[in-house]
Amino acid sequence: MIEETIDHLLEQEEEEEEEEGLHDFGDGNGPVPAYRHRNPDGTLGGWVANTAYVDDTSHVGRNAKVFGRAGVQGRSEVLQWASVSGNASVYHCAVVLGHAIVEDNASVRSGAVVEDSAQVWGNADIWGRGTSISEGAKVSGNASVKGGAYIYGSAHVSGEAEVVNSRVRGSAVIEGEARIENAVIWNATISGRVVVRDGAQILGPIKIENERIRPIVIEGEDVMIFTQRDLTEYLAQYFMREGGPFTTHLFLPEEMAQDLFFSKASELGYEPTLLNLEDFLEWLGMQEIKEVDPYDLEDFILKELRDWAESKQ
Repeated sequence: MIEETIDHLLEQEEEEEEEEGLHDFGDGNGPVPAYRHRNPDGTLGGWVANTAYVDDTSHVGRNAKVFGRAGVQGRSEVLQWASVSGNASVYHCAVVLGHAIVEDNASVRSGAVVEDSAQVWGNADIWGRGTSISEGAKVSGNASVKGGAYIYGSAHVSGEAEVVNSRVRGSAVIEGEARIENAVIWNATISGRVVVRDGAQILGPIKIENERIRPIVIEGEDVMIFTQRDLTEYLAQYFMREGGPFTTHLFLPEEMAQDLFFSKASELGYEPTLLNLEDFLEWLGMQEIKEVDPYDLEDFILKELRDWAESKQ
């Protein structure tokens, strides 16, 4: 009993001595003026730089830290060994815990959780109850993750990408202007103007890129793509359903050749399979096609496609 009392007094004395002073946050700036945050329950919390702000409704764990010009407010929590720095904001009942890092101009808000070894930086915005960034996942750039979305594994969401009420996991990469809504992405790379929505699942190491003005849309609860072949077959149907290829001379020859191949399959009487596509591209010979004037490119490819189709009959 006496030992417990002595330990308690020593701990109290240590807390009082450490409540204010200088602290090195490990960011290369050396010791800076800081204080230990007094939590709403009266316990002494982690270090907060004088340049940062934590309101009296928020909780900072004893080993957590808030520095730079970061702000934590509105009954939010920074727990365990987590850190919030730069101009980052954590507010409206958001939680950052584990060894998670939130920095730069990122925001975590409205009940969202960033945990484990997850990292959020740039201008990324994580918000909404049920939204979680966990394990070794990363969110950066101007990306937005919201509506109960769950990003985990080693997944990375970046650029202008938006993930809403979806699961993104494994080694998945979502970047550019991709939008994932009510979908599941596992290990795939989705880049540019691609929309995956309405229950669609992409469940393999597949790469989907689209820099065209018009987006590619992958949608529907019955859509499950495991391989590049599955993707090729889906896109074949998609381009035919959408009424033809995108006809702009700004596309790469290979892209235009693929678009025409898929959209003209029914008209020219061949199966739009991956093997046939590979055969046509070999027929076409990219060395020759790159010498064609961009404004004549579509007509050139279409003529070659007709000749190839006739050779298969």
